Amino acid sequence: MKRLTAILMFAMALVFVAAACGSSDDGANSVSAPIPTTAPVPTAAPAASASASTVNVELSEFSISLDATVGGAGDITFVTTNTGALPHEFVILQSDVASDALTVDTATAKADETAAGGAIGRIPQADLGAGASTSVSFNLAPGNYVLICNVAGHYQSGMTTAFTVQ
Repeated sequence: MKRLTAILMFAMALVFVAAACGSSDDGANSVSAPIPTTAPVPTAAPAASASASTVNVELSEFSISLDATVGGAGDITFVTTNTGALPHEFVILQSDVASDALTVDTATAKADETAAGGAIGRIPQADLGAGASTSVSFNLAPGNYVLICNVAGHYQSGMTTAFTVQ
């Protein structure tokens, strides 16, 4: 704040010097612009869009990170990158169940997708090996979604997050 005040005082001094050097037709000095008496109020950065149509997804051991948690109804593109060392998959489930509360099938060590309402879409493990990146678009209706990696044991290790479509 002190720096801003110093800059404003310097700018006002320059205005005074410039005004003193100028002259009007009648030989008198004049100032053509008003001198600010208060510091300008900083403005906030523009608000980010309320919903995204493209979502960047990062999969790693053992998390899913999104650059947006809210999307707009309609086509949403998920640009998915596996930054981990293990292969992963990306599954979209429409569900009002909390992302970490899905039923797990103990025989397969996977989240029970049918109990959650069934998968809306998926990028299979074969397409998301270590370092792989791919994108897929889905037409999503408003509602709550759970995004998971359903490779055996990965969901239980924390590879899940919530996503909302408005």
